[in-house]
Amino acid sequence: MIKTLKSKEDFVCMEGASEEQIKEAERELGLTFSEDYKEYLAMFGAACANGHEFTGIIKSQRLNVVDVTKNARDNNVFVPEDLYVLEEMNLDRIIIWQNYKGELFQTIGTSEPEKLDCSFDEFLG
Repeated sequence: MIKTLKSKEDFVCMEGASEEQIKEAERELGLTFSEDYKEYLAMFGAACANGHEFTGIIKSQRLNVVDVTKNARDNNVFVPEDLYVLEEMNLDRIIIWQNYKGELFQTIGTSEPEKLDCSFDEFLG
């Protein structure tokens, strides 16, 4: 995930999150982040690349993984508690979710999560 993001021409990142901040976010959401997402949070905090804005641990509620995930869960009863928002697209109410295994899922509006048949690298393009 880190290597792929850094390779993009338009890559921009924030300040990395501490281990305690990551653990606190997991506690607040009642889940465990995937190992690659934890590495991403520690390295970047949050990042943008290739037209995507990924959630992270930052003060902005718009991209903060805790705030975005809680809000998205409130708006979709079909989302299991072990998913967190990786990206909330501002297009057709599409949300990309991830689980502790690093698997990606997509919801559109209030649909049930559909597993995507791609890795993060493939998703990023």
